[in-house]
Amino acid sequence: MSGGNCMKKNLIKKTLVIGFLILFVWASVIPLIGAINNFEKNENIQITQTKPIQDEKIIFFDNFDDNQKDFDKWTEFYTDGIWEEKNQRCEFQMYEPGNGHWNEGIKSNEFIVPLNPVSPVIINWDIICDIVSTNWAGGINLKITDGTNWLRAAYSRWTLSTMYVDSNDEVKTYLNINKPYGTYSNKIQLFSDRYIVTMDTDTSGPIYDSLFKPGIPLTINIYIGSGGEQPWLYFRSGFDNVKVSFEEPTTKKVIIFGRIENLNTSDYFAVFDAVKTRVITFIPFSFNTYTSGETLVTFGSKIGILKDKFALGFFNMAI
Repeated sequence: MSGGNCMKKNLIKKTLVIGFLILFVWASVIPLIGAINNFEKNENIQITQTKPIQDEKIIFFDNFDDNQKDFDKWTEFYTDGIWEEKNQRCEFQMYEPGNGHWNEGIKSNEFIVPLNPVSPVIINWDIICDIVSTNWAGGINLKITDGTNWLRAAYSRWTLSTMYVDSNDEVKTYLNINKPYGTYSNKIQLFSDRYIVTMDTDTSGPIYDSLFKPGIPLTINIYIGSGGEQPWLYFRSGFDNVKVSFEEPTTKKVIIFGRIENLNTSDYFAVFDAVKTRVITFIPFSFNTYTSGETLVTFGSKIGILKDKFALGFFNMAI
């Protein structure tokens, strides 16, 4: 290679480095003010700027304290029994069907959650196993679903057990097979590649199933169900404090540039796979190249170019 070509190549490298440093300083000292999203489009290039989210973002919540059915949040979608909001909670009651199976319950409006492999979306809910009943059958269920795929956590009054099951194999896994009636607080931690179900103090540990795509609308279904052959017998159970929230992960300001794929974005996060992607960090300084399809996740402030196949700019990357 000639000396002139070497000098030209070095000059280009120095210019790029200086340009990135100037952009980094500019992004670090200028406050990000305004709406959640501001877009400037130049042909097919999209420059985005978003404000950081709080440590916890509540996506959906109902504590039922007003004793009024909130049709802005819920729709009755199983109608074989009674749905009431009373005693500052949601209560369902249903008789045994005699034959077959009956359900009574409600589903939430759709919402979009920032599914990613780093920081979980958290679903919390309380169950009251027995309010007033004349039978001992029935199940108390929470299901999160995209309409096709789903994850369900349940309490069985018949077997006094807690369990979970998902749409990938539809095989029940028991958490506890000796759980008497009570009031229990439960939690699902949902990642893009795994989930963890906790009912009271019993936990599944990580279950590596990719149930939902990032950015797809989800709903929460809460309901009771029963078989039973004695239609004069009934049971009443309840739900309380249903919440879907997201905890922002630890992030580091980085420069990202290079080829990407499988981009999914929302108002305050982006998830994509590396193809040939460079990531520069500054404290401490590092220069990393990702070429094996690693999933990268960014949150909050963004200044740069983010396209389906290419990224260039400053991001807060989850670490």
